[in-house]
Amino acid sequence: MASTIDQFPGTRFEEAIVFESGSNLPLNSGEMIYASGTVSGSGFFFNEEGKIKGLGIDVPTHEALNTFTHDPPLGFTSASYNTIGITYLALFTDNLKTALLQDYVVHYGFNRLISNVTASLYVTGSLSYQIVEEPTYDTRRRITLINRTSQVF
Repeated sequence: MASTIDQFPGTRFEEAIVFESGSNLPLNSGEMIYASGTVSGSGFFFNEEGKIKGLGIDVPTHEALNTFTHDPPLGFTSASYNTIGITYLALFTDNLKTALLQDYVVHYGFNRLISNVTASLYVTGSLSYQIVEEPTYDTRRRITLINRTSQVF
């Protein structure tokens, strides 16, 4: 049997992914398209088992969200604390706190160190994405590893 230079037995075939632009979102599961002028904005969209997921945002939107989340306007956040530190932080889309954008729940272990942090992202008030981070500490109480698990809703 023939083999390629990297010793892979058989014949290699070149494959390509073709991105076509348009204003329609992907209809079939597994399909990806760059769409512009949609209700969801412009960018890459992926159909995962019937759910349309955006794969990115444009630069001005990213910069605006980055500024908003790292330096939120007064009144857009809500927080709870215990004797160790912060236990809950919420970021809202407006100062009336009617629509949740992100929230963070912090749990502490018996050793007063963070045992896990759950971060959630909301889209139009519904849970969209969640990540749980669980740190591992060394004997000096320094984080040596963070185990991350995520779930898309």
